[in-house]
Amino acid sequence: MDALAESLFECSGDAAVPDVGTRALDHRAAAGDHVAMAMQPAHRSARAGRRRVVQRVSEALGRARAQIAIVAVASIFPLVAGGALATSGNGFALNERDRIVGAAKGSEINAAYRQSDRARAALLDFVGNVEAALVTSVTGLAIVGPVPIAAYRGWVGGLVSVDAQHASRLSQPGPAFYYLVTATLQLVPYILTGGAGMYLGLVAWRRRDDASVRSRLTLRIPDASVRDVGWIWALALPIFLAGSLFEFLS
Repeated sequence: MDALAESLFECSGDAAVPDVGTRALDHRAAAGDHVAMAMQPAHRSARAGRRRVVQRVSEALGRARAQIAIVAVASIFPLVAGGALATSGNGFALNERDRIVGAAKGSEINAAYRQSDRARAALLDFVGNVEAALVTSVTGLAIVGPVPIAAYRGWVGGLVSVDAQHASRLSQPGPAFYYLVTATLQLVPYILTGGAGMYLGLVAWRRRDDASVRSRLTLRIPDASVRDVGWIWALALPIFLAGSLFEFLS
């Protein structure tokens, strides 16, 4: 039996045996190549779309960079000052901290959190932050409007760097990480949207006598500037969401 099998194998040769499996694999490979080639334009289009979005956001940030920097400075200095005063045990700073936190305890957000509905608390916090940021952006039409708002927001952020026992959250790695990440994810989008509002207000003031620019609610603002603000908001919104999710779900 072994000799017969061996002789058949030797006599048949590779070419004499119909390689059905190989042909099927070739057909599948060819079909796969066609699918891959068909998908390449879609992949290239998606990559090009992402690059365009990144480019538009970068350009918008570049045009509004001065106003964003002003709002950043107006936020960060009070943040550091509030944190330093609260940590040092300053009575005024600690009383302000307790007053602000006490007032927040009656909010719908805190009620949801106490009921262990953290997802709802995060969503409410996100909505509240977006609404507050929108108001701040609108005040930017007066150019300087976001500056005092940013300063107060930074001041409050610094005050809450101490806990209910007035101990610094920065003294231990866990609370320090939580505070710093939350503060950053909350503050950065506020700075972006506040700076965007200032940028729009400054553009409107500079173009106030330019009859070639269409008037919007008595303000002459070029479409390109409005789009810039939209791109900055498109960057800020997911950061707001990330901040709320981290604050309440972590």
